Amino acid sequence: MSNTKIKIFCFPYAGGSARVYKSWQKYLPPEIEVVPIEVKGRGKRYGEKLCDNMGEMVQDVFGQIRDQLQEGEYAIYGHSMGAVVAHEICYKIIEEELPTPLHLFLSGRQAPHCPKDEEEKTYLLSDDKFRAKLVDYGGTPTEVLENDELMKIFVPILRGDFKVCDTYKHQKQNYKFDFGITIMTGLEEDLSEEQIEGWQIYTGKKLNNHRFPGGHFFIHEYTFNILRIICKKIFDIIDENNRERVG
Repeated sequence: MSNTKIKIFCFPYAGGSARVYKSWQKYLPPEIEVVPIEVKGRGKRYGEKLCDNMGEMVQDVFGQIRDQLQEGEYAIYGHSMGAVVAHEICYKIIEEELPTPLHLFLSGRQAPHCPKDEEEKTYLLSDDKFRAKLVDYGGTPTEVLENDELMKIFVPILRGDFKVCDTYKHQKQNYKFDFGITIMTGLEEDLSEEQIEGWQIYTGKKLNNHRFPGGHFFIHEYTFNILRIICKKIFDIIDENNRERVG
């Protein structure tokens, strides 16, 4: 294995920032480096205008990682909104003829061609209904939900991210990724087997499917388990590639 660390580019869920993944490094071996990605309008980029659509968000994020893609082997991870960004980034990487990831890790999201059936767009809900939706999803601290001043800061970011997701329409591609996909979901998430297994059509390799107890934000409770899956898969791929080179 090269002395260069294997990077995992991590994309946050709606309303999340790079800070979501700051604690991940302590669970990982020294050979792997977490690279949390900051989307416009939150965290260190709070003063910047929010992305208006998925294309803009993908372009913004791609600009942050483009040069690093040629520095060594890497993987990509995204949760919920971040899973969509991660998936679309892969098409951008292939389009630009840059080195592709070892593997794509996604969680908390249905396959792009299997949209959820919702009568109303979340980002267009009234304030009361929007707050209720956040409670249903979980993941938003009670101290934020009950603090009007914090909600004034937080809600515009969330509405912006939900708009990006609600207006996203996947453009069907005529090829499959030559790298594998691992999908992780909570057993209590509102996702059908068809929506989860639907990710299989985007890779030429067998889909890896892991289920966890809990709802949409199971990733916070099962961080160590998730990273163990990620590390094992990465090292298995590295070993397999090394055997092929020797053979």
